[in-house]
Amino acid sequence: MPPHVIDMFKLFRKILLLAVLLLPAGCNLSKQGLLFDQVTPSGLVSFDYQSSTVMTIVLPGRGGSADVSFSASGEWVARLADKNSDWCTLSPESGSAADKLITINAQPNDKYEERKCVVSLFCDGKGATIIVKQSEKEEFSLDQSSVEIPAEGGTLMVTVSHTCGYSVSVSKDAAGWIIPLTTKGPEKDEVGFEVLLNPESTPREGSVTFSSELGEKTVKVIQKGISECIIVPKKDIVLDQGGGSFTVSVRSNVEYDVAITEGASWISVAGTKATVSDSDHTFIAALNPKDEPREGKIVFSNKALGLSETVTVKQKPVLVFSLSPDKVELDYTGGGFEVQVTSSFDYEIKSLPNWISPSSAPTKAPTKTHSFSARPNNTEEARTGNIVFSNSEGGSLMVTVTQKAREIAVDWGKAFYHQSLIMRFTATWCGFCPMMQRAVLIAQEQYPDKLIHVALHGGGSDLEFGDGSLLQSLYRVNGFPTGIVDGRIKVYNNEESVTAGNIIAAAKQTETLYGTMTGVSLYSTLSGRDLTIDLTVYAKKAGAYMISVFLLEDGIFNAQSGSASGFAVHNDVARIAVTKSTGEAFNITKDFSFKDFSYTVKNISSSYKLEKMKILVYVQSTFNPGNVNQSENYGNYYVDNCVTVPLGQTLNLMMADMVQGEGTEGVKTGNDIYM
Repeated sequence: MPPHVIDMFKLFRKILLLAVLLLPAGCNLSKQGLLFDQVTPSGLVSFDYQSSTVMTIVLPGRGGSADVSFSASGEWVARLADKNSDWCTLSPESGSAADKLITINAQPNDKYEERKCVVSLFCDGKGATIIVKQSEKEEFSLDQSSVEIPAEGGTLMVTVSHTCGYSVSVSKDAAGWIIPLTTKGPEKDEVGFEVLLNPESTPREGSVTFSSELGEKTVKVIQKGISECIIVPKKDIVLDQGGGSFTVSVRSNVEYDVAITEGASWISVAGTKATVSDSDHTFIAALNPKDEPREGKIVFSNKALGLSETVTVKQKPVLVFSLSPDKVELDYTGGGFEVQVTSSFDYEIKSLPNWISPSSAPTKAPTKTHSFSARPNNTEEARTGNIVFSNSEGGSLMVTVTQKAREIAVDWGKAFYHQSLIMRFTATWCGFCPMMQRAVLIAQEQYPDKLIHVALHGGGSDLEFGDGSLLQSLYRVNGFPTGIVDGRIKVYNNEESVTAGNIIAAAKQTETLYGTMTGVSLYSTLSGRDLTIDLTVYAKKAGAYMISVFLLEDGIFNAQSGSASGFAVHNDVARIAVTKSTGEAFNITKDFSFKDFSYTVKNISSSYKLEKMKILVYVQSTFNPGNVNQSENYGNYYVDNCVTVPLGQTLNLMMADMVQGEGTEGVKTGNDIYM
């Protein structure tokens, strides 16, 4: 076609489309032009479009046609306004006033979306518009048309792809052996059927039909004939602990015996033979009295033919949720106790009082032992708390814990057991420091159970105690090693026996000059790497005091200058200051009374060995006016008494007349061992 003809054709299409768009909606062309009478889509009800020049018709996605009748005053022509509407055709495309019918044909829509086009009719310079819409693709298909099933039967799965509803039916000749399992779904389904055993030796046929508005689809089912067999479709059975009757279905074309294996006497059955047919066998299981599951087997067999099928029967344990004891009574000092929980369910500790904490992980099921620890009751009233266990089924159990009120039975007329504190300021780089450490060891041997030692490593030491700088400043420590006895007497490095004698003399002087005003009892618990400390300071006189609490570590193998090998095992090393390193002030308001303290240390560093650690507590008292005895002015306080106890242990109040070692676990401290 010549170029100018093509251009004229394109211009004609544009003018035609513009005329459609500029057409006044709803104009009456009954005298001149066009007037729609009705439209009749195939298979649909007629619609009356009189007095309209614009109409819309909808055709199904599977394709089809619609007849549109109209009135025209003369020659008319029909055109598709969109060049991409080749799926739609018109018949006829032109006519005279006598031709009052046009047929619109749509091919099947192959896309999952609606599409549309515009049909324009022209007559005597007037126009009318037909908007043609076609629904999305309609689909109804199966993934197979025939299937072969073995004689023993099984499951047949058919995949149905569809955009419309459908129904499923089994042919009459197969209704007894093809059983529908599932039905229709929204778009794509896996429709299942159970095909039963074919007891005959000859094959059999049946069919499954899927019906929709788009037609019918059929799957032909061919099942083979069977040879001699015993088939049990369900080979695993799970029973509740209560037991009761249960059924085992057997498909067979031979006789067979039924036997229950040894060890499963809790399963019983009446009869041991079955005819050559499909049979349902009823068994009875007794109650499971144990808190453990049990298992038995049922065997269906024909020994002559070598045929056998085994069913495994599992029975759940008796459902248990119990604990012991449900009541616990504790002394005011607190301590540990255990609760045993027996449960068939998952469970958790739902709640417990804040003065009780778990002290160990539970043992393995079915019986779990939970360990708890109660803190001392430092009040004058008894207290009660509940530990609640909740299981996954909503059940709960409770242990009631009652703790007595605090009983103060201190013989204030007796003296408190006294121990002096020797602070040794040291460093791993200090070559002279081992000499003073050996002097401390000699002093402890010559004055047993009366000297507590703490090693405070200074700056640059591998074992530096960060909080020690405040103590160095308080006690005016200008070099290492330096010793401070009871916070008042400075001891310098000298020949070992001389230094040891100076330490002992200072310790004895403290007790002689000032007596012992205070005593300490302590209770501690460990939960993981969290430490809780409850302690009580007993004071014979009212006044101002200070308390200091440190955590020390023994058995640290580390370099040490001045030792023969260059290494040493360091003991009594200050690691953590629980209080301020210089102490925290408190007041005792009346003579012969006490004060309680509670501390928590969270997440102790994993680099420290908990089993090698201990708690150091020392109480500082104020000097009496006119009786101040100290090497230099270290302030108004001196160390009145001190104790140590391993982490997680208890220390009772120690009196002077107690047998040595009674209630004093961990009182004697370790010493550095030089290699």
